[in-house]
Amino acid sequence: IYKILVANSIDVPLINDPFLDIKYMEYLLRYDSVSGRFDCRSENDAILVNGIRTHLSREMSQEKIAWAQYGVDCVIEASGVFLSREECEKHGCRRVILTAPSKDIPMYVYGVNHRDIGDEKVISAASCTTNCLAPLAKLIHDVYGIEEGIMTTVHAVTATQKVTE
Repeated sequence: IYKILVANSIDVPLINDPFLDIKYMEYLLRYDSVSGRFDCRSENDAILVNGIRTHLSREMSQEKIAWAQYGVDCVIEASGVFLSREECEKHGCRRVILTAPSKDIPMYVYGVNHRDIGDEKVISAASCTTNCLAPLAKLIHDVYGIEEGIMTTVHAVTATQKVTE
């Protein structure tokens, strides 16, 4: 997500990741075996891309994250830790987009029901697996009908699974 935002000149002043240290984050960004190399470097508590600094914090409590100090008004909650509306609202920002399913947050998938997004403060963008499968399944279902199905997924690296390549 960070690479896409930076490539589209969207300001990302702060990333909070309680699981990654700055050097490992730099390594993952720099040597991504799927989307290729990325020109960045780490310096103190920040990642630098084209001279633009993105600070890194490692807070486990949403209330301690300095979103307001950095002028953040929309949080992409991708830690996998804060999955409820109450937990997401603790970020204290105008909007929160959760990158995982939730039991009490409306879920939207681009190409399936994204046009239904209203003015909710907190939404779920479902999971990466759902975003890969749902648009194609919707198309097949709309044209031919699906009575039942099965799928297999191979998941990308996560913060708790170290890369060994």
